Amino acid sequence: MKINPHFVLSKIGDTHCVVPTGSKIVDFNGIIKLNETGKFIWEALASSVDIDVLISNFAEKFGIDMHTAQSDVTDFISLLKKNNILE
Repeated sequence: MKINPHFVLSKIGDTHCVVPTGSKIVDFNGIIKLNETGKFIWEALASSVDIDVLISNFAEKFGIDMHTAQSDVTDFISLLKKNNILE
């Protein structure tokens, strides 16, 4: 699973946002604001990390249990899939 190359992470002021580029500008109207956890997951997906490694790293980085980390990562990935941001 990887991020569609027509979506990029940008920093606007103090906020990290995912913005569409190219043909996706027409299909996706708007931007997605990311908090620190969303940014962490986005950057991991951009580097094609294994999902199990991502969940483990996420749990360690944010000091949460594996069950919560798995739920949070899975929910975020589902949101990306729903919006056709993942390939």
